[in-house]
Amino acid sequence: MPLTLAVALPFAIWIVNRLALPAGPYEMDAGGKEGRFYPLLILYSAFFCIVAGLSIYGAVFTWDFRLGWPPILFLLAAAYAILLCGVTVLFYESYLTSKANAPGKSNYTLTKFAIVRSLGWSAVLLLFAATAWMVMVLPR
Repeated sequence: MPLTLAVALPFAIWIVNRLALPAGPYEMDAGGKEGRFYPLLILYSAFFCIVAGLSIYGAVFTWDFRLGWPPILFLLAAAYAILLCGVTVLFYESYLTSKANAPGKSNYTLTKFAIVRSLGWSAVLLLFAATAWMVMVLPR
């Protein structure tokens, strides 16, 4: 049951974002000036690399204590965080290329924005959920 929910979480968040947010296109660079998103990309990547590292550490820790299924939740959180880093870089490179080829036009759509948000929130929520479960069942 928890594994099914963990796998379905990014899809559920994506659907909510897709339905709740206004239609795009969106701009990745604030004010449409090229290169403004790059410092944020570095911060996002660093933060989600930390999330992935903590998730992998949690998986190893829970595996060592044989606490049941939480290692899978930690590993899924790490996978979502690593996927987010890759997808964000891919979307930004695609965005810059489209801006260079067709100035004034953005290819960063609502679907891409919802994918980024769903992967990010899924990674963080799974890390918190797995940590809470680990703390509750940890032998005292």
